[in-house]
Amino acid sequence: MSGLVRATRVRSLLRVAGEGREHVSAGLDARKHVLSGLARVLSAEVSVLATGTLSDASIGVDDWLDQGWRTESERTAFHSAYETAPINDWGVGDLSSPSARRVFPPDSIRYDLHRPAGVDASLLSFARSRAGAFRVLVFKREWGVREFDDEDCALVDLFRAEFEHLFAPVHEPELSKRERDVRALLLDGLPEKLIAAQLGLSLHTTHGYIKSLYRKLGVHSRGELMASARRPPV
Repeated sequence: MSGLVRATRVRSLLRVAGEGREHVSAGLDARKHVLSGLARVLSAEVSVLATGTLSDASIGVDDWLDQGWRTESERTAFHSAYETAPINDWGVGDLSSPSARRVFPPDSIRYDLHRPAGVDASLLSFARSRAGAFRVLVFKREWGVREFDDEDCALVDLFRAEFEHLFAPVHEPELSKRERDVRALLLDGLPEKLIAAQLGLSLHTTHGYIKSLYRKLGVHSRGELMASARRPPV
């Protein structure tokens, strides 16, 4: 499948993956950044990541992450189409494979609601993530813009085959109250001795909290901690 993709687009895809890995390494949720990056590579206006559960006749969406809508009314129209549709209207075909496919009105779900959403051509990649659960990617272009092609589908297939883990949410580890206190004082720039004095702890105990905090957050120094805290949400 990757043979259908030009080298320049593969390099663009790898840049998106590399940036996503940097976010994950910093303990940040990479999904928004990855979605917007893939949308740029695909020349798509709207990008969607949805997770949920399957039954024999319907799809239940538990969580939406979507970007690129021009207006909230367009976003609402899109959600109205997908949240209420029976499974056969999604146009997903074989649910056992994440292979991307092009889906166009009027054959795709709720044609009457695509126009109010301002979107037309669609690329959809649907896969089960575990028993009874799924993760779906959808990319859409504005009404009347060119359709997605085989290379676009191959790009999404390639990304999912290699970097599916970047679509998983990242949850901040649970920190104890002491660890949260230590983190706040580290971010304020206080040295360990002053942190210990302010919290009424021994230097040895304070150092233990710092080591535990770094381990939970996946950082190795105060500099890395501060860098991850300064990085804007994506």
